Amino acid sequence: TYTWSVAGDITSKNPLDGIFAGASNIVTLNIGEKLIGVGNYAFYGCTLVSNNENNPEMLVPGTVEHIGMMAFYDTGVYESASAEDMGVVYAGNWVVGYQNYEYGFMYAAYQAQGDPVSAANIVASYSLPSTISLRDETQGIADGAFYGHYGLSTLNNVSDVSHIGHSAF
Repeated sequence: TYTWSVAGDITSKNPLDGIFAGASNIVTLNIGEKLIGVGNYAFYGCTLVSNNENNPEMLVPGTVEHIGMMAFYDTGVYESASAEDMGVVYAGNWVVGYQNYEYGFMYAAYQAQGDPVSAANIVASYSLPSTISLRDETQGIADGAFYGHYGLSTLNNVSDVSHIGHSAF
């Protein structure tokens, strides 16, 4: 297993999409304070990477202005989503997805195929909530975080959100 330190001088908003994807042996990330972006699929499949509940900025520093599509998908942060967060997945103070992410894609596929009954069954079977309240101090919503979550109609506690990513909803 490894601890990986990302240099503090990386300032690209989309540094090397997928740079660590599949590196399942990375346990700890120490991201520099000057980092302003995390690229698409950056840590996809890094199953041991998770939040430090005592220091959320250790995983994603407050300087980050953008998180790409599925940057933390299939990592330990998805395992840490709690019932009180209503399935919303956080990496630091950023919303990066929701636990039933794949069902949103299934819903979209059924809708595209003209099968509204199967789409409605997805929503009913997996209890995708229509109202979600974000944690206090939520800084941003990553690209695609709620993509395909067609049942979502209300998002509360958004006063601290300074960035909403592409295709976030």
